Amino acid sequence: MSSVQSHELQRFIMLREGIKEVAFRAFQIKLLALNATLLAKRFGEQARGFVVISTELRDFSQLLRTQMEGLGENSTKLVSLASYELKLLRQLNLLTRAGQHTSHDRLQNAQGQLQTQHQQLQRQMGQIHSAMQTWVDDAYQACLFGTVIARTAKIEAAHAGPLGAALADASNQFSNYVEQILPNLEQLKQALKG
Repeated sequence: MSSVQSHELQRFIMLREGIKEVAFRAFQIKLLALNATLLAKRFGEQARGFVVISTELRDFSQLLRTQMEGLGENSTKLVSLASYELKLLRQLNLLTRAGQHTSHDRLQNAQGQLQTQHQQLQRQMGQIHSAMQTWVDDAYQACLFGTVIARTAKIEAAHAGPLGAALADASNQFSNYVEQILPNLEQLKQALKG
């Protein structure tokens, strides 16, 4: 009983680490998008399309960070609730063992109250868990759109002509960052199914 809940708590903590990794990549995309926008503006009319794409990538990174913040808040709640569940189960276990030696009404009432609290706690954790799955699914869909934006950035960099080498480097970095996020989101999906 306790090892299962300990495993759950550990899984939620690992989930938080995955969320931090995606948020960090989103921040890197935002910085890269800001730098690419400045670079493209310096190149003038030939790189105007790249400015638009960089803005889209910056918006994408902000959306992803917002989703990770929501996930982070929910994962913090889950860690707290899982810790509380461990405490509750220990108390319930003690009352159950004590009940084996005596059949006192107050003991049975306390045991019933703890069981009710545990059921409510499990429902609350289930709701948070479900909301987190939605957040991860939305982030994954946003990231798929981010791959399209990153590919478009490569096309726009090619249209910038001889000035496009620096923009091509930036678009390759965009693409790499987005491609690094997708497996992280896949891991988050799996962790939430776990």
